[in-house]
Amino acid sequence: MRDPVQVQEGGIMPTKKSRYRSSINYVAATSAWIFTCILANSSRASEDLTYLDLSLEQLLEVPVTGSTLTEESLKTVPASVSVFTHDQISRLGVDYLYELLSLVPGFQFDRNSSSGVAYTYSARGRRSSQQSLEVLLLIDGHVVNDPRAGSPDITVPLYPLAQVERLEVIRGPGSAIYGSSAFNGVINIVTRKQQKSIALAYGSQQRRQLESLWSGTLNSWAVDGFIQAYKDHGDDFVLQDSFNLKPIATSDPRQQFAANLALAREKTRVALSYSRTKTADFYQSDNTGNNYNANDRTLWHLALDQDFEWLANTRSTLALSYQQFIYDFNLFLAGPGQLAAVSNPSSAEPFKGDARLAGESWHITFSNDWAINADASAQWGVQLARNEETDASAVGNFDLEQLIQRRFPITYYGDQGKTFPLGNESSQDNIGIYAQYLRNLRATTRLTLGGRYDEYPDITGRFSPRLGLVEQLNDTYSLKLLYGEAFRAPTLTETGLMNNPVLLGNPDLTHEIVKTWDLILMGNWQATSLSIGLFQNRYEKPIETVFTTTGRTYGNGDREQSQGIELEWLQEISSHWSLRTTYTRMDLPDSAAREAEQLASVELNYAAERWNWNLMGFYQDQRNNPITDSTWNTLDDFWVLNSRWRYEMKRGYNLTLTVKNLTNSDYSTPSQSLGKPQGIPNRGRELNAGIEWRF
Repeated sequence: MRDPVQVQEGGIMPTKKSRYRSSINYVAATSAWIFTCILANSSRASEDLTYLDLSLEQLLEVPVTGSTLTEESLKTVPASVSVFTHDQISRLGVDYLYELLSLVPGFQFDRNSSSGVAYTYSARGRRSSQQSLEVLLLIDGHVVNDPRAGSPDITVPLYPLAQVERLEVIRGPGSAIYGSSAFNGVINIVTRKQQKSIALAYGSQQRRQLESLWSGTLNSWAVDGFIQAYKDHGDDFVLQDSFNLKPIATSDPRQQFAANLALAREKTRVALSYSRTKTADFYQSDNTGNNYNANDRTLWHLALDQDFEWLANTRSTLALSYQQFIYDFNLFLAGPGQLAAVSNPSSAEPFKGDARLAGESWHITFSNDWAINADASAQWGVQLARNEETDASAVGNFDLEQLIQRRFPITYYGDQGKTFPLGNESSQDNIGIYAQYLRNLRATTRLTLGGRYDEYPDITGRFSPRLGLVEQLNDTYSLKLLYGEAFRAPTLTETGLMNNPVLLGNPDLTHEIVKTWDLILMGNWQATSLSIGLFQNRYEKPIETVFTTTGRTYGNGDREQSQGIELEWLQEISSHWSLRTTYTRMDLPDSAAREAEQLASVELNYAAERWNWNLMGFYQDQRNNPITDSTWNTLDDFWVLNSRWRYEMKRGYNLTLTVKNLTNSDYSTPSQSLGKPQGIPNRGRELNAGIEWRF
């Protein structure tokens, strides 16, 4: 790993500054040269080659449903949105959701030290912890997150893209429809249906993977299933031991199994999902611990949707969902011999902790879509939700409470251990009521007006409005002016976390608020689509970690502001070549020191007859990484390139060769915890070959 540079000392967080790196200039020049060569040679392409499967014009008409709960196109939807279809995703050298989000303006990811599968993403530079709390994840219209921590990247850390039919990434507030956690964005996933395929892959790091989709009928029910099984040895790393600060060699092996079953008949839909992920070694809850660190995450999700009509020109849906999440993990809290002098009886054993965090949630939603006339419609509904912490405890061989309170000597319990609470095992209820009005003011002007009121028994209520005007200036240009507010209620973890040596909960927290303006100009030509968006976020009472006389806890901070520009360019170069690029430049507050202010991505695709070749890459600017409470260093910016070759054989067989991190870039992302000067290392080059049979 590269050594960190530019250590900054002082009692405050380093100020964010604008940075233009030489690597950007190099990549820009190289991209321009490649682009020129492509244009010069594309005219010589053979006439018998086929067109791209999905033209740019068709892509602009792909329905977007997550913003208004009605079908909109990219040109008319009152939001800043990026859409990916299954055909697009299958060409890319990515497997999981966090990888795909690197191609979305304003989105960036971190690999953190929670575990080997801890990949956290953020939207527009806002992230307050090691989890993605500010972006809501919807799968087939249902919220999927950790009932305790409110984060989707804990429950489904490696969501497989093989089961995605369409993915919508909505930037900006979504609380006017979805309530809490739709703070800076909404990810809406529509899963694949009526498909039959089986895929096998093998690659470096002893990667083995099986994915299968199947469909059929059972009496009058349409049945769809998905199975994924994955296992690898992981990459090899040399980390700094958390306790003796010496180098320690480790790896990050991971296993995952996922299974989904969906049934549909007329107006009824039922879905059952199961996911389990295991990791070992690497970091666990910020600490090293070879041959002991491990975690095991299990998620069950059950959903029922029933459509019916009870009013004229109104489509209604009653949706119920239940999810259960269990997180078991082992970790070291102190190294061998560290407590020998302060324990009774004296023991040189490391402080071992075996913990379980579990929760469950219920959602009941009654939604309605009223077609008033050809130019107007209204949507309204009510939602009841309950999040509950069902288990939050740890078994330790030393007394955890005495250690945190520094009451020496600390009792040593030996192998039998003692159980300590990690949370209040409480619950959080919510009722939300929303309404929305869509109207064509004239043939070229569309109005969106809506809002939602949410009530929490232990927190003050909150109304979240939205306003959108979309104007078709002419056949080429459209202009969007958007305003929205969103909030995020503190989670059960943020209010009730206890017996944690690093961070404690705060029961006096209140919700954080964001008020956002977006101005978006879109231009659509025959072979070109360009979107330029300006945004401004004003944060009130942001939830952040603060220092008190008793240690670190959560608190509501002072007002903050951020703004930025987002660009997305899609180009059909010829009948075989296509190009997609994004660029984001943000001005962020000092509290976002870990976030990159400049982001970029590029995707170049070639399709001809049965062949497809794709080269994609993403860029993240320099980022600050904490060493102590008052000392920070700067992590290098980086580009990561992935590539995939695909060949379609006869009888439905596809062969693929994928290379991730093509240049074997040695890059790190910031740590949320202290004492990791080199940041958190990411995996190097990965190669795998696969075969898929569609039948």
